[in-house]
Amino acid sequence: MRRNPIRSSKLFYDPKIFNVNRWTPTTELNKRIIEEIKKFNVYNATIPIFQLASSNLLPRLFIPIYDSSTEHYDVSNVSDLLTPKNYIYWMTGLFFGNADLLKTFNNTRKKINSCILNGTPEKALTLIDELNIRCKSWWAVQIKLHILKEFNLGDTRDYLEKLPTMFPRANIKNKISELLLISESSSYEIFTREFLLRMDEYRSSCVQSAIDAGAVESLKYLPPYMDNKRKLSLDLIKLENYESLIDQYIFLKEIILEDDVLNSIPIDLKPLLLELSELVEDDELRALINDNNTTKENIREITKLYTMGCYEVARKSIDSLIVNSTDEYYGLIEILTRTKIYLDETSQEDTLLNKITANFSRILQCDKNTLDSLDFLKSICFKFKLESWAKSLTFHLLSTLEEIVDLDDVESARKQTRILGELNTSKARIKNYSPKPSLSEYGKLPEYRALKYGKNDTSKVLVDSSIIPIKSDFIKTQCRYFIENNKFTEAIDFCIENYLSNTFTSLYLPIATLCRLVTDIDKNDNDIFISTLVIYDIMARVINNNYEDIKTDLFEEFMDFNKTHRPSKIFETNQFSAKEEYFLKYICIPSQLDNFTDYVSNDDVVHERIAILDLLINAKSNNEEQIKKEKDSVLENLFSEKLRAKIESGKLYVDVHSLVNKRKHFYQNLFEQAIEVKGGILLTPLDQSKGINSEDLFEIAEGNAVASSKKMEMLFTIFRNIVADFALDENYGLDKYLSAEIRHIVFTTQIRSCFEKTHLVTIKKEGKYLSNVYWTDKYSYVNNHIVSKFDELLSHFSEKIDNLLYEVNENFRVEISDLKSKHVFNYIAYHHRLVRISEIITNASDYEEFFSNLIDYMWEITAENARSAQDKLNDYLAPEILNALDLLEEGINSVKRDAAIIELTQEIKNTRTLFKKEIELVLNWFRFVGSDDINNYEKLSVVLEATMSSFEEIYGHKYHPPIYEFVKNDLILNYRESRSLFISLFTALENSCKYAHPNTEVYVSHDNSGGINTIRITNKLNIISQGEARQLIAREKSKWNEKHSSLSTREGGSGLYKIYSTLKNSSDGFCFDIETADNYFISIFRLRNEYFDHRRQFIKA
Repeated sequence: MRRNPIRSSKLFYDPKIFNVNRWTPTTELNKRIIEEIKKFNVYNATIPIFQLASSNLLPRLFIPIYDSSTEHYDVSNVSDLLTPKNYIYWMTGLFFGNADLLKTFNNTRKKINSCILNGTPEKALTLIDELNIRCKSWWAVQIKLHILKEFNLGDTRDYLEKLPTMFPRANIKNKISELLLISESSSYEIFTREFLLRMDEYRSSCVQSAIDAGAVESLKYLPPYMDNKRKLSLDLIKLENYESLIDQYIFLKEIILEDDVLNSIPIDLKPLLLELSELVEDDELRALINDNNTTKENIREITKLYTMGCYEVARKSIDSLIVNSTDEYYGLIEILTRTKIYLDETSQEDTLLNKITANFSRILQCDKNTLDSLDFLKSICFKFKLESWAKSLTFHLLSTLEEIVDLDDVESARKQTRILGELNTSKARIKNYSPKPSLSEYGKLPEYRALKYGKNDTSKVLVDSSIIPIKSDFIKTQCRYFIENNKFTEAIDFCIENYLSNTFTSLYLPIATLCRLVTDIDKNDNDIFISTLVIYDIMARVINNNYEDIKTDLFEEFMDFNKTHRPSKIFETNQFSAKEEYFLKYICIPSQLDNFTDYVSNDDVVHERIAILDLLINAKSNNEEQIKKEKDSVLENLFSEKLRAKIESGKLYVDVHSLVNKRKHFYQNLFEQAIEVKGGILLTPLDQSKGINSEDLFEIAEGNAVASSKKMEMLFTIFRNIVADFALDENYGLDKYLSAEIRHIVFTTQIRSCFEKTHLVTIKKEGKYLSNVYWTDKYSYVNNHIVSKFDELLSHFSEKIDNLLYEVNENFRVEISDLKSKHVFNYIAYHHRLVRISEIITNASDYEEFFSNLIDYMWEITAENARSAQDKLNDYLAPEILNALDLLEEGINSVKRDAAIIELTQEIKNTRTLFKKEIELVLNWFRFVGSDDINNYEKLSVVLEATMSSFEEIYGHKYHPPIYEFVKNDLILNYRESRSLFISLFTALENSCKYAHPNTEVYVSHDNSGGINTIRITNKLNIISQGEARQLIAREKSKWNEKHSSLSTREGGSGLYKIYSTLKNSSDGFCFDIETADNYFISIFRLRNEYFDHRRQFIKA
C-alpha cells in the first residue's frame, strides 16, 4: 500500500531541534541539524529551511563568518544537501540570523566609500581592518588593494604576496594573479581581454557546469556591458556557498541587478528580501526589490537648478550632500563636473572625487589629455565596480560617449544604476531620457541651454560656438541642427574639420549616423566623393570597420569618375585643403591602390604612392617632414623587402667570386694537364644493360679493387678538387653557408617557432623538458590530475619535435664518400659524374669556358641535392610532425573528460596551419644563388632595415624586439657584401638576444663619422667579473685566424667566428670586433666608407 506523500506545507521548523543537555556531544547536534536539512530539502520545504538557517541557535560551524579567530573557509558546508533553489532560502535565513553583522557591514561600507571619494583613504583602511575582525571577505581584500594602489599607500605586490596566509585552506594563486593584473592601471585591460577569452572557452565547451562557473566569475569581475554573453540566474548563488556571509550578500545584490533575474525571484522570497533590507539598513537592496522608479525630492531640485542654469546654487547643494551625507550625491557626479565647467572652476585633484570630476571635465572639453582621462575613469569604474557610485559613474561616462559606444552597452550600464534607487537622476532612471523644459521655463534658460534642448530658429543652422562653454555640447548641438535640417554634406564637412583639428572631438561626432546617411547621397563631384571617403575612413579609425568594403567600392567609383587609376593625376594643384591632404595621405595608400588591376606590379603601386607623397611635399604640407620620412621609408622598405626576399628565399650560396679569384690558376693548370692526356680525356658512359651502375663502380674504385687509368685519375682529381672548393671550402664554399644560414639554429628556430607561438613546446633543462607553465596556468581551474596529464603530453610532444628537427637538420650536410650517409648534399665521385667532367673538358674551347662550365655543373649537382632536401621536408618531416600533432590532439581529448579546453585544441589546429606555412617557406630556402650579382647594389640603410625586419619575423615571438635607430646613409654595398653583412648582423642579434641577461633589452646603434659607419649591438651580460669578461673576449678573438677555419662549418660556439670569417672574406672594407664594458657585451661592425663610396654612381636616388 502506497504512503501518502508529505506536502512541504505540512512540514514545519521546530526550535526544539537545538535542545541539548550538557551530555549531548556537539557532533550529535550537528548530525541532527543535517538530517533536518535533508528532510526539508527532499520536500522542498523552503520556509522551514529559511527558519532553520535564521535561528540564532544555529551553531557557528554552519555559518560562513570568518572572524579574527576563524580561518577562511572553515565551515561545515551544507550546500551539497540542498538544491540550488532551496539553497537560496538557506542563505537568506543566514542573512536574517546574522543581520547585525550585515547592518554593520552596510553602514561601514558607506563610510569606507565616503573616505575613498573624499580624501581620507587611511581612515578607510582602518575601517576595513575593523570589519575584518568581525568577518573577513574578498570584498575587503579587493577594496583595500585598490585603495593602496590609487592612493600610493603601500606596495600592492607585497600585500598580495601575503594573502595566502589569510587563506590557508585554499590555493589562491590564480586569484592573486588576477588581482595583480586588475590593480595595475595599465594592465586591467589585459586582464579583461584574457578573461573574456577564457569565458568564450567555457561557453564553447557546451559543459553547463563550466558555463555557469564562468558566468559567476564574470559577475564578480566585469560590469555586464563588458560581457553581454553571460547568462545568470538566482540558482547560481549556490556556487558561492563557501564564501563569507558578506561576499554572498554582495553577490545576491549583484545577481539581482542582472537582466531578468529580478522577475525570477520566487513570490514568497521577495517579501523576505524586503524585510531583510529593513533589518540590515540597506536602501540599495530595498530599491532593487521594489524596483523604485522615483527620484528623491532634493535630487530633483538640484537637477532642475542645473537645468535652469543656476550653477552656483546647484553646486552648493551638491557640496552640502557631500559634507552631510554618505551617498546621496553618487548619481550627481556628471552634474557636479558640468557645474564646475560652467563656473569656470580651476580643477583641483586633492580627493578622488575631485580627480574624477577633473578628468571627466577634460573628456567633455576634448582636452589634449582626453585619452589619459578616459583610461583613468575606466580604470576606476572597473576596480570599484561593486560600489554604487562607480556604477553610476560608468553609466554617465558611457552615455556621454554614446556616439562611439554601443547603445546596448549604455542601456546595460543604465540598468546597473537601479541600485541607487531614488538617488538616481531622471537621466539614469529613464531610458533615452531627454529633458523637456516647459514653454515658460524656456524663457528663463540661458541661450546655450535653450540651444541644447532644441529651441532654435530652424532657418538658422549654424550654432555660435562661443556661447556654449562645454565643447562636447557645442559639437553635439551643431551636428543635431545640421542633421535635423537635412544638411548632411555640411554635417560631414563639419565632422571632418573638427576631427582634423582635434581627434578627440570624434567622441561626440555622429560619425556612424553620417556614414549611414551619406551612403544614399548622389556623388556627382570630387568634393562629395572625397568627403564621403574621409568620413568612412574616420569611422574605421574611431568606431569599427563596418564601412570598409563600401569605402573600397566607392574609392574605385571615384577613380572611374576621374577616368584614371592614379590619384596623383587627379590633383594638379600645389595647394590642398585639409580634407584633400587627409585623403591623399591616409586613403590613397598602397593597400587601397592594390585593388586596381591596372597596376602591373607591386612596384608600380609603390611608385604611385611616392608620386602622391611628392605632391604633398611640393604643396608644403603641414606635416612635410613627416611625409618626407614616409617617402624615405617607403623606398627603403621596397628595397629592403626585395633584398630580404632574395637572401631568405635562396640560402644555397657559394662565394664564386672568391673561388674564381683564389683558384683560377690551379684549375687552368689542371685543364692543361687534362687535354694532354694520351688517348684523350673523354670517358665512356657505363652500359646500364650489364647491370653495373655508377654507385657500384664508385665502391670498386674506392676499394682499389681495380687499377685506375691515367684518364680516370685526372678526372677524379678535377672532380674532388672542385667539390672541395665549391662545397667544402671553409671560407667560401657551400657548407660554410649551409652551416651559417641553415644548420646553425636557423632551420630549427624557423620550424620550431610555429610551436612556440602557440605555446605547445618547452625547452630542455638538465635532461628534462620544463613544465608548460603557459597551459598549466591557463587551465589552473581544471582538475590537477588532468592538467598534469596535459603537461606530460606536451612534454613528450616537445621531445618528439626537437628530435625530428635535430635529425633533419643533421641531414643538411655535404657528403663526398659514404654511400650510406643520410646527408642530402651528395658530391660523391660517381662514374656518370666523371663522364660529365670529361665531356666538359672535351667540349671546352679554352680554359675560361672549361672553368665556367665546371662551376655550372656543380650548380646542377647542387640543384639535384636541393630537390633531395625538399623531398626530406615534404616526404618525411611534414608527415611526421603532422602525425605528432594528431597524436597530441587525440591524447588531449582522451584525458580532458568534461574540462573546457577549447583554446588548447584550437591552438593545435592553428599550429598545423602555421607549420604548413613554415614548411613552404623553408622549401624555398633550397634554391641556389651565386655571387654573380656583383653589379647589383644596395644602400647600407636597406641592408640594415632588411636585417631587422627578418630578425623580428623569425624571433619576434621569442625575444623582446631589439631597440634600434639607424642614421640616414647613402653608403653602397654590392649583393655579395650585402648578403655577408645581413647574415653577420643576424647572427650577432641572435647571439645577443640569446645570451642577454633576462628581461633586459638589446640595443642596436648606428653612427657615421670619421669616414667609418659603425654599428654596435649591445646586450647586458649575466653578472660576471671584469676579469671573466676580458677572458671571454680574448678566448673568442684567439680563434679568428686560418687555424680555426673549420669553425665555419661547425654548429655551436662558432657564431662569432662565422661573423668574422664571413665579413673578412667578403670585403676588406669590413672590420668586426667585440668588447665588454660595465657588464655589457658589444659586437662592433665597422664599414670603412672609402671601400664603398665609389659606387654611388650606380644607384638611382
